[in-house]
Order: sequence, then C-alpha cells, then structure tokens
Amino acid sequence: MHLPHIARLFGVWAALTLGLGCAAESTTSLQITAIYEDSWNLDVFEMDAGGRQEQTSAAHALTVLIPENWAGTPLELKLSGLRGGARYAHGATVITPQLRQTVTAQITLTLLSCSDECAVGEAQCRAGGVAACTAINEEGCRAWGPVVPCPETQSCMAGRCEPMRACEETCKEFGYQCVGDPGSCVTVCGDGDVAGLEACDDGDLIDNDGCSQACAIEGTYVCVGSPSVCSRPCTQSSLVVDQDGDVGTFNDLVVGTDGGVHISYYDATEQDLRYAWRSPGGAFAVNVVDSIGDVGQHSAIALDLLNNVHILYHDETQGTLKYAYKKGADAWAVTPIKKSYYSAGRVGLALTDRSIVRFSYYGSYFLGWGGGAPESIADWNTYSVDSSVDMGHHSALAFDAAFNNHISYTDERNLDLRYACRLKSGSTSRLRVDDDGDVGEYNSIALDAADGVHISYYDATSGDLKYAYRAPATESWEISRLDSKGDVGEYTSLAVALDGSVHVAYFDRTNGHLKLAQRTNKEWTLRSVESSGQVRGHISLGLGVDGVVHLSHYEQGGRLKYIALCPSGSE
Repeated sequence: MHLPHIARLFGVWAALTLGLGCAAESTTSLQITAIYEDSWNLDVFEMDAGGRQEQTSAAHALTVLIPENWAGTPLELKLSGLRGGARYAHGATVITPQLRQTVTAQITLTLLSCSDECAVGEAQCRAGGVAACTAINEEGCRAWGPVVPCPETQSCMAGRCEPMRACEETCKEFGYQCVGDPGSCVTVCGDGDVAGLEACDDGDLIDNDGCSQACAIEGTYVCVGSPSVCSRPCTQSSLVVDQDGDVGTFNDLVVGTDGGVHISYYDATEQDLRYAWRSPGGAFAVNVVDSIGDVGQHSAIALDLLNNVHILYHDETQGTLKYAYKKGADAWAVTPIKKSYYSAGRVGLALTDRSIVRFSYYGSYFLGWGGGAPESIADWNTYSVDSSVDMGHHSALAFDAAFNNHISYTDERNLDLRYACRLKSGSTSRLRVDDDGDVGEYNSIALDAADGVHISYYDATSGDLKYAYRAPATESWEISRLDSKGDVGEYTSLAVALDGSVHVAYFDRTNGHLKLAQRTNKEWTLRSVESSGQVRGHISLGLGVDGVVHLSHYEQGGRLKYIALCPSGSE
C-alpha cells in the first residue's frame, strides 16, 4: 500500500499526518487519488499545475498544498507517471481550489499511446538541456526521454545545443530572461523576483491581490520583498455607521477576502433588517434589506468566496426564519425558510466551499440545523441536532475543512454549555462542555488550523467571561475564566487567526465598555477598546487576512459603531 504524500506547490514533498474524528487539514490544498496499475512500476510522478512543474515519488494518494491566491479559480492538473526517467502514463483533471480548505479529485492514468507526446527523431528543450523522443515500452510507444544538459557555453534552442546568445551572458540575474535572436534582456512578471521597472512581483499573474498581472502595485496596497508581500496600510478608526433611528442591535460583522467590511443589524424604530458595507478605507453605505413586518432580529451574516452576501434572521411577525441573498450587484433576494415556532434564540450561519448555506437555530424548544444551495431554497431541509427540551436558545456554528459542522449551544433547562459535532454523513456526537453554574449564554465558536475547537461564553452566575478549548480528536475541555472584574462576558464574539492567535470581544456591563481578550504565545491580555461608558452590548468581531481586528457594537442613543484595530507594530 502506498503512503500518502503532500506537496507545497511548488516546493518540498513530505509525509502527511491525517486527522481523526472531526479533525481535518485547514490549509488550501488538493487531495488527489491517482489510479494506475502497480504492475506499470512507475517510480516518479511529474505534476503540472498553473504552468509549474514538480516531481515526487509515485503514490496512489497525494495531498498538494497550493498558494492561497489560486483559490476560487479552475485549475488544470496534469499528472505524468515516469519509469526510468521516461514518461510511461499520464492523466489530467480540472479542479477548483477553495481558500483554506481541502478539495478532493481523482486522476486516472492511461498508458501513453505512440502519438501522445512525440515522433521519432524529435527533440525539444527542457530544463536547460535537450530531451529526445524515445520508445518507452514493448509496443514502441514514445515519449520524451531524460534531459541531456547542454555544455556550459551553450544553451538549447529549437531542440539543439547552440552557442549562447550574447544576452544570455548578461541575463543571469534573477527576474530576467533572454528573448529573441541575437536576444535582449527582459523582466519576467510573475516569477516572484522584482527586477527592472517592476514595482512588485508576488509570483502570480492575478489582479486584485495587491500586485497586478503587469507587476504594478494596485490601489492603496504596499508591497515589499521579493517575492512581494502586499498589504494595505492600516489606520485605526472608530466611527458611527448608522444613527438613523434606534439602530444597531443584533449586529453581526464579517470581513471579505478583499478587506471589505459587511454588517447586518436591526432597525428597532422601523423594525427592519439593515445592511452596511464599506470597501477598504472607504465610507459605510447603508441600505434596507427587508421591511415587511418586524424583521431583522438575531441576524447572522456570511460571505462566500466571491464576496456574495448571505444573511439569516428572524421574522417576528410571521414566526419564521428568513434568508436574504445578494449576488454581486444584484438586488436582494429574500425568502422565508421555516415556520420554526422559535423563541428569540440566536442563529449560527456558515458556508461550504460551494457556497452551500448551513445554519443552526432554536426551534420548538430544540436545537435545529439546516441549509442548502442559495438557488434552491425550496429544497432546504432542517434537522434536529439535540431534541432534548430547551436546547439551543443560544447557538453558534463553524465548519472544519472537511465541512463537518461544529455547534456550541445552551441547555436552558440545566443551565449548561453544550457542543455538537454533526458529520457530513449525518451522524452527530454531543458533549457537555461546562455545567458549573448558569453558563453558556452568548456563546461564540471558531476552529483553528488544526481543528481545535474554541468557545467563548458568559457565566451568568459569577458575571464572568469564560473560554473553553478542545484539542483535535479529544472529548475533554480545558475551561478558563478570562475576566471576572465586574459583570463581564455578555455578547461574546470569538475568532481565531491563521497564526493561531485567539481574539474575543465582549461586553463589560459594569462600566459600559467594549473589551477585547487576546491570546498570543499562550498568554492572554485584556483591554478596553471602547471605554466611553456608552456601549450597550450587541458586539461582533471579525478578522481581516492582514491581521486587522474589526468590531461593531450598539451604543447608547441607538447608534451602530465600528472600530478597526491595527495589528501590533503596524499603526
């Protein structure tokens, strides 16, 4: 049996350690199953993706780590099986990588026919030398053979080793290549080396990531290094998003892959669902999403990979859950989901790689789960996750890379915090997290890169902020009391950054402050972010890929506020 392999496109290959239970890899990767006959005695695989090649020993299972900026774009993978240095079999597939997720694919290899790669007498330039067409099996099938390097004073041109052109002697710096005959030196945009008149080169030819396909810096980005690392300069800010009436309760914030900020919230004056958004560094724009009846409480917002907006919320008039979807510049599409007969419980919302909506909710005194594709809401189903009485009044939902569902929720009857893991197969496991007092309200859940589970929540008995952590593939929880100064811990909102740092925003009711607990290098620090005494809860936190912490909260006087906090050392 062949062991699985892992490749970082394009770098070093190494062994892969698989996760257990609900655990899964959370890098941007492709899991490839290669189907071929062991009797072919393949010894090397050569993979071609995005115009780049990498080799590894042949195996039936491969996991390929790829650049995050390849996510969301169809990618053709070509796999050649080599034996004795010559190509013997090949196959291909097209797959769309997804950001920080593992996508599976299958490539079936077939033996090369005699006309697949080359004809007798042909030669071509490959890797600084000449490869000739050669027979690879008993039937006389042919493919490109091993590369024969050219002498030091020669280079390959049109399948032959020829004396070097004059420019090849002067084009040896990284980032340049010799073009034409007699030849001239030109820079190569997309090779990761900043050279000549290039303002940046991040190693790809993709626009809207800071460095354009013409190797020019885009917009307000700052690009440094070679290959270039591009980011937007951070400016700390605190501003009023909306103050038109009593607005801002039940707010939920999310940050897009482009750095844009999106907030859903309730307008208590008009009883409407509202939505505010801003591009990086821009001003907030506000519109009304739904104004039919009393709608918009307990909203949850999420973005798909194309930054289309999905909002789940309550319709208090009809006693239903409702779903609003905005694709690009299209108008909002608003649809009732389920007559759930809920009390005013919170909902959780998340999206899979194919923009499939998944949500948790409080039903007829039980914890429910459901979802489906935005284009076929009529086919959405809902299921009971925990049918014991009074389960799920407060719930939060997160996904791992395998799209298993992780839900934190309250047990209202026993005043406990609980957790459920619902696998893609439909099986569900449930655990009691904390039963020490009246605990679990205002819970928020997130997973780290190793699929460790993090939950922040409120201890109503002591008026404290608490935090629970479960390591991957275990059932025990580590419980911490993060803040106990005054009545603190309501409206918690938790996020885990790619570097493993944990961020928890919460309400200090005693002082009317918005506070932030952050853990880096296993040490927690606490600080008041908004200490005016005007904060009235309803807090949401989101992290940008650049490390900026984005916060929204409800303020006395009926205002929705927004705060941006720069990463340490970037202000």
